[in-house]
Amino acid sequence: MVNRRSTAYCDSCYQSAKSEYEKMKDELKANQENDPCYRCGAQEASIRDLDDDYWTVNCDDCWNKVLLLREEDKRKGKEFNELLLEMKQQMSQPDE
Repeated sequence: MVNRRSTAYCDSCYQSAKSEYEKMKDELKANQENDPCYRCGAQEASIRDLDDDYWTVNCDDCWNKVLLLREEDKRKGKEFNELLLEMKQQMSQPDE
């Protein structure tokens, strides 16, 4: 994912990139006691997977905020998609 756009990779490149990602993540886990929360700087933080390709280091409080924001974004996206569908349906109906 680059700039919120999907990127296509051949199997070989994908496996190579995934291997590098896992290696970086493992190195971070090994040094985790030294890495504070990326958002607030709290020392008690852990690695959290944002999705298959991205991770972050957050304390529990900040991670819960991230999850809440993600759910709000999904809800807003759903509301927008429903509104868009409704508008399309209205536009496709013949005027009476």
